[in-house]
Amino acid sequence: MRLKDIDEAAWAVLYAEWKASKITQKDFCKIKGFDLRDFIYRREKSSVIRKKYEPQKSLPVAGFIKLERGPELQIQKQESNFIELQLPHGIILRIPA
Repeated sequence: MRLKDIDEAAWAVLYAEWKASKITQKDFCKIKGFDLRDFIYRREKSSVIRKKYEPQKSLPVAGFIKLERGPELQIQKQESNFIELQLPHGIILRIPA
C-alpha cells in the first residue's frame, strides 16, 4: 500500500496507530513497509494535523474593563473625530468618537 493512495480517514487511523505505538517514524515505516519520506510528507500535509494548528475561535468578551488614569495612561486633547489610547508596548487604539 502506498501512502499517497490512501484517503484521509485511513490516514487518520494510520497516524493514530503510529502515535500510540510510541516508536519512531522510521521504525514504524519499516514495520509497515512504507517509505519514510512519504510518511513525513503525508504527515506534514495532512488535514488531520493542520486542524491542530488552526487559530482558535476568539473568546467571548466578559464585560467592560475599567480604565483608571495612571502614569502609563496619557490623555491628550486633540481636535479629531476619534479617541486614541496609547497603551503600553506601543499599542495604539483608535475609536471613532
